[in-house]
Amino acid sequence: MSRLLLHISYASSLLILLLTYSCTKTMELAPLPQNKITEFKIVNLPDTVIFGSIDQIDKSITVYIPYYYGLAVIDPEIKVSEGARLTEEVLPIDLNETGTSYTVKAKDGSTQVYKLKIVQQNTPDLTVRWSNTGVFYPRTTLSVTGNFMATGTGLAKVHLISVKTSKETLLNGGILVTGSGLYEYYLNALEIPTDIDTGYYKGRISFLGHVKELPQIHIIYKQPDVLIGSKEVKRGDEIVYSAAPETVIIGLKSVNVTIAGITYDLPIKSYNNTAITLIIPNDFPLGEHLYIPMKILFNNWATLNKTASITVTN
Repeated sequence: MSRLLLHISYASSLLILLLTYSCTKTMELAPLPQNKITEFKIVNLPDTVIFGSIDQIDKSITVYIPYYYGLAVIDPEIKVSEGARLTEEVLPIDLNETGTSYTVKAKDGSTQVYKLKIVQQNTPDLTVRWSNTGVFYPRTTLSVTGNFMATGTGLAKVHLISVKTSKETLLNGGILVTGSGLYEYYLNALEIPTDIDTGYYKGRISFLGHVKELPQIHIIYKQPDVLIGSKEVKRGDEIVYSAAPETVIIGLKSVNVTIAGITYDLPIKSYNNTAITLIIPNDFPLGEHLYIPMKILFNNWATLNKTASITVTN
């Protein structure tokens, strides 16, 4: 019995020594990383802030963008660990852009890279059609009707694809507005460019992750026309006239005016689809010439008979 008590006493003493040693030993913790992104938020919405979810293990930032905010780009604001900095400039990002990353550099020189993931919470489907049909001209606009469920600019992209050459043309503009029906919205002010070729074109629209085809349309040129306003110039100076709406200047041949029965050619310095630049010759009569006949001749188009008012000085 006494021997058993001796063993118990010895074991108890050993346990106390071990506990005393373990309680007095100091364990140093590893320092926390100072190259972290601590906050990521989207700030280009009025009265609304969208925060990104930061995964410190995966080193990623996930931001969810609901379609009803009508965002085409996001403008991030980023906070990092105290004393750290981002090595990249923080710029606005297109919602369809991939591959964006941010590098955080700490005071001690260590770095960490975070990848950005943009998740678009879009409408489940998209139904679209041309709002207007028929023949179209350069320098006019197209419109698309659909269940966009959003308003604003820059949200949708519309391409025209030539049936003959497969060349794609991106249409500038595009403003989403509400329509008359509950699910009816209009994408207006899609500009047909001045330099587009005539022919048949298929349409394609991209909107918040949806890509849809649009029916074929036909683009032709109208008879060229020019806006003739009053001009005041000197001999030898240039005089510029602009193309009329919905028309382009093509195949320009010559321009002349008639004063007191005498015809004066106005040399063509240059022209493009939207304007004509002419030269007033040095023998042009001085003075104010009101409502004088002007002829503008084209290759393969009818001659324009206009009335011009030109005041010429030395």
